[in-house]
Amino acid sequence: AGRRCWSSVEDLRTLIRGSVGHSPTQAADARSQVDVFIFSFQEMVELTASNVVTQGAGDIAAHAQFEAKAAEALAAELGEPFVIVNGIGMVGLYAAAFVARRHAEQVGGVAVVRRAAGMSGQFGNKGAVGIRFDFAKTSICAIAVHLESGTGKAAEKERLTQFR
Repeated sequence: AGRRCWSSVEDLRTLIRGSVGHSPTQAADARSQVDVFIFSFQEMVELTASNVVTQGAGDIAAHAQFEAKAAEALAAELGEPFVIVNGIGMVGLYAAAFVARRHAEQVGGVAVVRRAAGMSGQFGNKGAVGIRFDFAKTSICAIAVHLESGTGKAAEKERLTQFR
């Protein structure tokens, strides 16, 4: 397996900086404020036969490690603390939403969903995870999807079946 893109706070800071359009030399007080930040990863857990069978909810320890590093990287890069709203994973996917701590009391209605679609819906190597929450009178929903690849009518039909 290769190195995980979230394995270091510095790597995450680079991802965050690029996502919000900040220059590494830009002063923190000149940067635009970010209120909500959502991460989505595919293949957070290595797709081995064993993991597909045993880690339907993903690697809980890896999720916790990521969440701690992400909170640290968000604070370092964006100049203020962030808290996790929620995170959800399964073998092939992981998504997590964070809000600036100054907005934590404005978050409610949090829900997550996991939908396995691999091997006729039995395994989480394919499927979707989603996070939904209310924030400052706005409903936010984010999903991460990983469906079968391939070309042709059979692959297209399989993707449509998985999507339902």
